[in-house]
Amino acid sequence: MKFLLKYIRKSKLLLIIFYAMLNLRNILRRRFYQTNLKTGHRIENSDNIINYILLTSSFFDIAEIDYKSIKTALEIGPGDNLGLSISFLDKGIQEIDVFDKFQNDFNQNSINTIYKELIESLGSNESIESYLEKISRLIKDNSKKFFLPKVNKKYDLIFSVSVLEHLWPADKIIQELSNNLTDSGI
Repeated sequence: MKFLLKYIRKSKLLLIIFYAMLNLRNILRRRFYQTNLKTGHRIENSDNIINYILLTSSFFDIAEIDYKSIKTALEIGPGDNLGLSISFLDKGIQEIDVFDKFQNDFNQNSINTIYKELIESLGSNESIESYLEKISRLIKDNSKKFFLPKVNKKYDLIFSVSVLEHLWPADKIIQELSNNLTDSGI
């Protein structure tokens, strides 16, 4: 895969074709797969959503992160689904900020059924509220030049799933995120 990307970057035409195919893939996914949180029926698809959250969360376990040593984390691009952050809180992270540049309309009550099922599948007896009080939403200030709103803290962990490929210019955004990590941050 690295070889392929290296080769694609050398040719502007291949690069344009590559990004056009990514966009086409995303359009087709939106059109044909209705389990998307924004377009699907959440309650009917809750098993799919919960399985996706658990699967995604398990991928992070490969990195052997010591979640209990992480005081603050930042999730980039959760939309209105805080399920991944809830699963990380369950693993021991103390508090999580979430930021979605494009998601400004939140209706948490519409997703509480999924949160209940997720928390049960995690084997937790905690309430939804006890998880949600440890999660803070950062709101985009459109007057700012930078990607993230100004935060006065550093994060021990910054994570994101299926988002960075949609953000441009990626190198500047990744640098900005890196600047918000603690010295030992991941």
